[in-house]
Amino acid sequence: MHVFKRWLIRICTATLGLSCGQAHAFLPEAPIAFARVGNTADLTASLQRQPALLTDVDIYNHSLMDIAIEQGQTEIVELLLSKGADPNRRTWKGQTPLHVAAYFSKPQIIKILVNHGARLDIAMPLVEEKTESLDGFYPIHLACISEYGHDVLRLLTELGADLNQKRLGYGQSPLEIAIRYGPVEAIQRLIALVSQSRQHALEVNMNRIRQAAIESSDPKRMQIIEMWLAAKSDQRPN
Repeated sequence: MHVFKRWLIRICTATLGLSCGQAHAFLPEAPIAFARVGNTADLTASLQRQPALLTDVDIYNHSLMDIAIEQGQTEIVELLLSKGADPNRRTWKGQTPLHVAAYFSKPQIIKILVNHGARLDIAMPLVEEKTESLDGFYPIHLACISEYGHDVLRLLTELGADLNQKRLGYGQSPLEIAIRYGPVEAIQRLIALVSQSRQHALEVNMNRIRQAAIESSDPKRMQIIEMWLAAKSDQRPN
């Protein structure tokens, strides 16, 4: 599990992040820099001169919106939306701005995107041959595997995300995804979120959840899940 987890995070960084250190071939360097550092004045001027910058991408097919989200540049995100940026525009990998914000744990940006029409029910597309990648992930699933903190899990559910949303094509729930691919803190936060809420309840396939914990080969994960499943069993009416 740990080998795959490292691979998965590396894929997230390569496909959602922009830290590979290579030169950008499509978007000019100047507007990329403006988006990174939150320079709204110069980026506004650039967009006025070159409106196409709004939809242009870098060599990783990331737009100015994607760059601004990763860097947490809220004002840039608002600027781009005000200029007509599509809050549901996909990259060639299939993620929307909301996927990026969920993975990088940007709660304020998530709120802004949703207020501008970003959808919580868009999944990343399936590839022809199923692999252990990010295909079929909804934004809530990316929040479950993120290494950037998990404060956005509660926010996503408050905005309408489904805690039982199945991964497209795989049938994995957010909890199962957290057990298999996410940090332990994501598992604990999901369980706590359900325990503290009267509005949300997890639909639990005990066999799948237990199998995911066993396959993780992580004693801590197995202990957390076994204790939780035992508590759920005790709560069932006789």
